Amino acid sequence: QIIRGSLQSQGNRLVQSLTGNTNEYTYRFYCKSLYRINIGDILEYKGNYLRVDSVQDYDEYGVRECSLMMIQLTAYRDLADYIAYQIGEKLV
Repeated sequence: QIIRGSLQSQGNRLVQSLTGNTNEYTYRFYCKSLYRINIGDILEYKGNYLRVDSVQDYDEYGVRECSLMMIQLTAYRDLADYIAYQIGEKLV
């Protein structure tokens, strides 16, 4: 489903760990309340996958606010396989 709204970058930060360093890109997304976006949903934007971290109730104008974080599929191999399955690139 195509969702139209406003995606605004909130910057990025480096997360260091023993298993590997990653960059966390965070975004704010604003859309009409008719889209039922929930925590844990994944949105695709320009080939990147963004996971919904938090959702605010819609305001008096019917606008819903979400906080998104970009997923690096190299850090989540099982998630990369699942997404490939969902879009028909991989069979189980």
